[in-house]
Amino acid sequence: MAGVGQSSNLGSLKLNKLSIAGIGTTSAIYFADVFLKASHKCFWFDELFAVYLCRLPSFRDTWAAVTHGADFNPPLFYLLTRAAQRAFGEGLVATRLPEIVGVWLFCMCLFLFVARRAGVISGFIAGAFPFFTLAQYYAYEARAHGIVLGWCGLTLVCWQMHEERRANHLWLVGFGLSLTGALLTHVYAIYLLVPFAVIEMYNLFRKSPDWRVIAVMGLIFTSVTLAVYLPLFRAYRSTMTPTFFAASHDVVQRFMVNVIGPATVVFVLWLLLFVSGGARRSTEASTVVAIPQREVLLAIGFTCIPLVGLIGCKISHGPFFDRYFLSAIAGPAILLGFASSRRQAGCWAARMLAGSMLFLMIADLGSTIYLTANERLVLVEPSSGIPIATTPRDPMRLFETVSTSRGGLDILVISELEYIYFFNYAPRSVVPHLYFAAPTGNLYFAAYKRLEKGAGIDLRLTTFDPFLATHNHFLVYERGNARLIDALQAISSRGYLLKSARADAEGIMLEYSK
Repeated sequence: MAGVGQSSNLGSLKLNKLSIAGIGTTSAIYFADVFLKASHKCFWFDELFAVYLCRLPSFRDTWAAVTHGADFNPPLFYLLTRAAQRAFGEGLVATRLPEIVGVWLFCMCLFLFVARRAGVISGFIAGAFPFFTLAQYYAYEARAHGIVLGWCGLTLVCWQMHEERRANHLWLVGFGLSLTGALLTHVYAIYLLVPFAVIEMYNLFRKSPDWRVIAVMGLIFTSVTLAVYLPLFRAYRSTMTPTFFAASHDVVQRFMVNVIGPATVVFVLWLLLFVSGGARRSTEASTVVAIPQREVLLAIGFTCIPLVGLIGCKISHGPFFDRYFLSAIAGPAILLGFASSRRQAGCWAARMLAGSMLFLMIADLGSTIYLTANERLVLVEPSSGIPIATTPRDPMRLFETVSTSRGGLDILVISELEYIYFFNYAPRSVVPHLYFAAPTGNLYFAAYKRLEKGAGIDLRLTTFDPFLATHNHFLVYERGNARLIDALQAISSRGYLLKSARADAEGIMLEYSK
């Protein structure tokens, strides 16, 4: 993206035609890449929960199912998903449109936040940074995380504008509405309060707190907690065990590896350029950039969100998943953008880094186009490491033994995540024969029970004893984890004999009879 004349005046940002064209081109690359991946990625486990709940006739029905434990997101996520589906249909892209727009908005807001201080080049570096992190995957995942990032970006820009123009209440209102939107989209968005709370503690130390920001954050936290979070918390505690996925000591380290790790190439390029060639200066006139301390501190606060989240998860016994804390990406993105301008605005190294990032984005799009054209695109679900089907016209390609099952035999599905996928995508002649088997206290068994009741769908859920008591000849499907061994031992101990075994790309189909 081409640079423009820089200024040392805080808050000034002038975009010439070339810069605007660069922003448009980068946005076009983003949307083309994400639309292509979204259109080839079949709905997966979590997404299918949202899809089935949003199929209900009214939002009231959806929210009633959620408050009874069918899912645990606040209402705005379902409202936005339902709105997208009502407007554009239940397609793979349409259902994910709120997330696609949310991540793009996050990137644009990071660009504006940094560019107003350090210039267009540094703004581009900050805005493009999320594309190289785990956030890129959740741009085409029909869950709340991409939407939260959009609210996060708006919150950042509104806070910055309010800091400069405290007499203008419009930006304070925007800050409050954006923060409310985030908290009404996902419960873990509450950690967005952390960096702004850090700033107000810093201001309090300097005896200049912004009581209006403090009041807005306190009002939002109290009202959303009482009106939305408490009912969700009661549903969660009544259906989940107290130790469900409680955070372990190494989750922050794993977060850095999984979320920020993919951007290692950007950090390496930054080091190489700024250490070896950063001393070179542009032939254009430039002035040293001044960065407000509070904005640097805010970026550090965002970076520390996973650490605060770990403490919160330890206290609440809640789950710690990387995707719940993606807003922390704003921290390193802003810091990298600011660091790229620390020597001189418009320096050669910053231009080279921005150009390299743009080239890598174009290369990624080219790779996506090539792989989808040759049906070789591979997308892996980050939490489980399971490959996602990328052939919507043949969604069961990876599970051929299930889709080609013949003879009317019932299929005992041991795979916890795959069952709902099979229920949604398997041939209609096969679906009535699919059973999910697990012990009564199994986490997924209970989740499927709640979804079945809340969404009004006919899942076939069973434990081993009643299924084996009524079947002398059946099939078993599993991806090959430890549960398969336990299941096979239970089946063999009842006198069943293995008649045949067939493998497909992801698992194995076994035939048993007495």
